[in-house]
Amino acid sequence: MATDGHGQDGNPEHWQVLYTAALHEVSIDKLPRRIRDAEKEIANKIKRSNGFQTDHQPLLDALGALRDLETISQAFPLYATGKS
Repeated sequence: MATDGHGQDGNPEHWQVLYTAALHEVSIDKLPRRIRDAEKEIANKIKRSNGFQTDHQPLLDALGALRDLETISQAFPLYATGKS
């Protein structure tokens, strides 16, 4: 597994594409789905690697950031929609 989030061909791995999409999502209605999709793909990548490996840290960091994003979007729904 590449530690920089890119596959052997230099393109972003699928988990990174989904993670980035969640981070850049501006629609509060679409955000929960984006977060779930990214979390699911990250968890699947860890499972496919047959146990914990030291290069899982970027994946674990991404999961933490997604959980923080979800918490913030739930705690401040009006802020997340851009309404006041």
